[in-house]
Amino acid sequence: MGRETNKSRREAQAATAREKAAAARALQAQADRRRRAMVILGSVVALGVVIVVVALVAINSGGSKKVSAGTPADPAVVAKVTGVSTATIDTVGSGSASAASSSTIGTISDPPLTSANKPEVLYIGAEFCPFCAAERWSIIQALSRFGTFSGLRQITSSEDNLPTFDFVDSSYTSKYLTFTPREVEDQNGKQLQSLTAAQTALWKKYSPKQSFPFLYFGGDYVQSGAGFDPQVLSGKTHTEVADALSDPTADTTKGIVGEANVLTAAVCGMTGNQPANVCSNSTISGLHSQFQPFEVSS
Repeated sequence: MGRETNKSRREAQAATAREKAAAARALQAQADRRRRAMVILGSVVALGVVIVVVALVAINSGGSKKVSAGTPADPAVVAKVTGVSTATIDTVGSGSASAASSSTIGTISDPPLTSANKPEVLYIGAEFCPFCAAERWSIIQALSRFGTFSGLRQITSSEDNLPTFDFVDSSYTSKYLTFTPREVEDQNGKQLQSLTAAQTALWKKYSPKQSFPFLYFGGDYVQSGAGFDPQVLSGKTHTEVADALSDPTADTTKGIVGEANVLTAAVCGMTGNQPANVCSNSTISGLHSQFQPFEVSS
């Protein structure tokens, strides 16, 4: 009888142990399933975060627009832009630009703007801007009559795909003036270079809509907008535009050289007509006499 009771007790204990083991295995299996589910959920969430981040980056970078960083300016192109002959300068005159358009360029009477003890020309533009694309050709040509550029790059404007140059990381040396270029927006219209509070104030004062391009000549003259129609550059390469600068009858030359002559007249006015070999030219002095007081466009 005692042996039977002990046997029954051992069998009951064994059954209980098996039940506990089965229950433990069931709990472990449930825990494993929960962990696998959490891993899968975590992967899905991580993938979702990556997709959102990629989308935000694409939105903030202007979507899928392709932007070229440009290339170092071809020395042959720069030489033709900066080496226009006096004969071409005189033949073109103001060309298709207008020194008498007081809503584009004109005289002002601000305190002198100087840098490094020289009168300062301030340029405000943007890489995407087709009007800036046109104006840079004339700026480079005009200021090269007073000094030397280095580090220029060739780009095309993202709007209208016009051949031009980029002033970012370029430098300019002259004994007569200082040139301060600021490309405030890149090819996607995102901020590129910042302005000082004083530069912003001048821009807003004479261009309330803060239009591109903007030129301020030492407190004596100001220009808001391009001096000629940018579309004369449409469909052309840098080389084609540069090659045509020896032809005073070409539309591109009438625009670029004509505007460069107008800008030169303004620079001569702020440098005290120095250097004489540039500013005593009758074409330049004649353009200077056409300037009217600048009219601020609302």
